[in-house]
Amino acid sequence: MAEKLIQWNCNGLVLHYCELKLLISKHKPMCICLQETHLRHDRPYSLRGYNVIRKEVLSGERAHGGVAIILRDDVQFEALPINTDLQVVAVKIKAPLTLIVRVHEILNARQVSLWPQVLPLVREIPPWERPAINLNTQIKDLVTREAHPSVIHANFRSMLQPYPNTTTIFTDGSKTDSGVGCAFVVNGSAHSWSLPKISSSYTAEQYAIWQALHYCCMTTTMQNFVIISDSLSAMTGLLARRSKDPLALMSIALLKTLQDLGKSIKFIWIPSHSGIPGNDLADTAAKLAASSETLDVQFIKTCDQKLYLNQMLIDKWQNEWNSTETQLRYLKPKVRPRYTPKNLSRMDRVKVHRLRLGHTFMTHSYLLCGEDPPDCHWCDGVCKIISESKNLVWFCDECAENQVPELLQPSLIAGTSNDISSIKCENMLLKNEVECLQREKELLNKLAKKFLSDALNEKVRNAN
Repeated sequence: MAEKLIQWNCNGLVLHYCELKLLISKHKPMCICLQETHLRHDRPYSLRGYNVIRKEVLSGERAHGGVAIILRDDVQFEALPINTDLQVVAVKIKAPLTLIVRVHEILNARQVSLWPQVLPLVREIPPWERPAINLNTQIKDLVTREAHPSVIHANFRSMLQPYPNTTTIFTDGSKTDSGVGCAFVVNGSAHSWSLPKISSSYTAEQYAIWQALHYCCMTTTMQNFVIISDSLSAMTGLLARRSKDPLALMSIALLKTLQDLGKSIKFIWIPSHSGIPGNDLADTAAKLAASSETLDVQFIKTCDQKLYLNQMLIDKWQNEWNSTETQLRYLKPKVRPRYTPKNLSRMDRVKVHRLRLGHTFMTHSYLLCGEDPPDCHWCDGVCKIISESKNLVWFCDECAENQVPELLQPSLIAGTSNDISSIKCENMLLKNEVECLQREKELLNKLAKKFLSDALNEKVRNAN
């Protein structure tokens, strides 16, 4: 919300007090700068909900002149001393930084500059004027059935038979650790471009298709073209009626121009890395462009910038989280939200979160009762209690260094299993979490047996 600043020559603050109250109730300003307040320096003046910083004329029997700055209570400020006989007051407002300012500070600290954003170079075409897009995805069924590559090649050749006098263009995009590139291959020759490193592979595929459509517009000898790509999402993006993607809109505009010129454009999807020669050549050219030191495309889509900034902020957050020493970090090592099913009731979700955090009497009774934390049975260290859905783990730093797990009391194992079975924890866990819990359960059963055996041997020794 934008803050408001009001400057007013009130010509007597006491005389026009009601007008000041109306200004505040109507605009709710953050700051009001007043001149000619006509206040006496020996009389206090306050305004509910606001701080008043003022300066008056000290000479003369009649009140005259005077300035004041009125700041809302929730605004943090610092009064600045000014050594002058003039009627001047100054404050330094400690306003919270906006998201744009914070992002630019992070970018400057990491020496990262944002690229110019790509904007559609043409107006959006109305739906009733959009050209019909012929997209063939017949091979998708073969890929779903995991057909042999030779079957895919034979099916692809049969798809090209209805177009004997057409020019085939293979497009591909690639994103590697060294950069991003795209290319298209026509008549055995490759044309490639390198994109900014923060561009996505989807953008590279789109740019390759857009450049292929440009080639179709510039070619005057051929009228029929087949564009073959291994990016189904880039081609189906052209079918979206309400797409706001700039490269998709630019490609649709080129298709409309090609339609007006009487040229035929058809699209065929093929699986990537399937051994089709044209696709392999385009993939090689795209990877070569990605490793190029020179940059051919100097702009980037807004969505790619947002994804890059979001990932950069998450990485920064993760680094700060890794440096903390809290119990919660052992339970939640990643800053991203954990998986929780939506079909659980409110009460079940509360139980799951409390169990994951260990906020139960069973796990933290020593804190509630003011007792000391449980001691490790394997060493002299102090155990930390970790609750992970169905199992309670007492974790000891010294035992962890020796890769010796800490012992869990058998009574807690049985009580936990019975108490938690009603909230369907097994149905809500991810596959890897279930596997981890199964391993933990086996380990805890072994430890429980060992604990009982040691306790029995101790009783036998004491009896003897």
